[in-house]
Amino acid sequence: MKTSILLVIAALPAAMFAQAPAGYYSGLDGKCGAELKEAAMQAASSLKTVSYGSGTWNAFRTTDVHVVNGVECWFDMYSNNNVPVTTTNGLNIEHSVPNSWWGGIKNDAYKDLYHLNPSNKDANSRKNYYPLGIVADQTWSNGVTTVGHPAAGASGGSKMVFEPADEYKGDFARAYMYIFTIYANIPWKYDMSDRNYMFVDDALTLRPWAQTLLLEWARQDPVSQREIDRNEAVYRIQHNRNPFIDNPELAEHIWGAKSNEPFHVEGSGDTPQPTVRTIYEASLTKGNLSDFSFENTVLPETLTYIWRVDSKYGLTASSFTNNTCYEADATAISPVIDLTGYKSATLSYSQAANHFKSNDNFENMTQLLVREENGEWQSVTRPASGVGSSWTFSPSGDIDLTAMAGKKMQFGYRYTSTSAVAGTWEIDKIIVKGEKKDSGIGAVELPKLDFDASTPGELSIYNPGEHSYYIYDTAGCLVMSGTLRGETTLTLPRGLYIIATDGTRPAKALVR
Repeated sequence: MKTSILLVIAALPAAMFAQAPAGYYSGLDGKCGAELKEAAMQAASSLKTVSYGSGTWNAFRTTDVHVVNGVECWFDMYSNNNVPVTTTNGLNIEHSVPNSWWGGIKNDAYKDLYHLNPSNKDANSRKNYYPLGIVADQTWSNGVTTVGHPAAGASGGSKMVFEPADEYKGDFARAYMYIFTIYANIPWKYDMSDRNYMFVDDALTLRPWAQTLLLEWARQDPVSQREIDRNEAVYRIQHNRNPFIDNPELAEHIWGAKSNEPFHVEGSGDTPQPTVRTIYEASLTKGNLSDFSFENTVLPETLTYIWRVDSKYGLTASSFTNNTCYEADATAISPVIDLTGYKSATLSYSQAANHFKSNDNFENMTQLLVREENGEWQSVTRPASGVGSSWTFSPSGDIDLTAMAGKKMQFGYRYTSTSAVAGTWEIDKIIVKGEKKDSGIGAVELPKLDFDASTPGELSIYNPGEHSYYIYDTAGCLVMSGTLRGETTLTLPRGLYIIATDGTRPAKALVR
């Protein structure tokens, strides 16, 4: 079917960096602890739900769709599967907070989009009614959702827990905080015999282990651009907001170390908290590890590659084949990351390494590199990893990229081997986060861009000079990026997109 493109050129601060309407959270200012929790409930509890079922799936088309290899797919936080939006086969509408915890009554909580997501059926079934927790003894996993027996002190007595992928732990924590705050007045079943292990009374007082877990996960996985955009999309449907996404520090003033300190709404005259945003993500879940290019400095004649994207293990490097170690030197190179609007940045990833024979060998035979765009590579100090002899993935920890802040940069994973040692290095869940410069983009005068949509299925951008562009879907996922040089023609599948160029506010593009 032929498509045509309609462009709506507008400044969209709410689309890329969504903010609540003026005064929405004014009732929270100056409060803390239980009083602040009550104020958050009052601010966000007035909502308009959609009908559960077909209405939910229609809403998901706005809130939970991303583009994978040019195909619109449901965004599933429970599996790596990419199911096209033309079908819902193999999917459920999943309640992140089990509805059995309030008896399954089909109230507003049952239909609230802030904790409903498209979910792989098998993962949904395995997750069951179990509370969130840290899995110590795994009984089932699909690489994203893990179910099993909990670590000591991390379940409140439940024999089984559900643990999401690291990149979604903050998402789930903020969804749980929202539900436990907004719906404090529904008939919760809070006795452990009723399968609820996270709170202790009808005021939804969190058990200490649950309070610690939610706060830790919210800190470890800060609010991402996808969450910001989803919050805005749900707001347009339900007319309420998740205050824990709009105000990342809110949880600390209700349950955390600042629960005795007054919370101040940004713009009330107090110094706002720094806002850390996810700038770039690449993972098997997102399906975009192919963004990386590979450069072979030393490639054995018997091999055609060192680095590749493995469908199960992510970016993978090895020069061991046919029971033989070969000398090699190769680097996996990221796309260009634009840090021009940021004053600090960090990189993190998950990694596994085996057959390096020792951790020292791994540390000496692999490197993390950074460079300005088209510049010279520099080695970056990494936290001690402890890997080298195991297939178990472990987090890298945050690696400081602040030296690259204000610049366009790339990072690279360098792998080397010898005829005596040729290990395997696997990398997944790559995240770059940054803190925006204080000036923001709001004060920048928008340059005028000329667009031509006269050719069906094509969008031509006429832009003098050279500028970077970025195209996002409504879930906040980067779909396409590149450099504009004069006339640039792009092809996009059907959907609503947000287009930004460096130094401009975003613009909407509707591809029909």
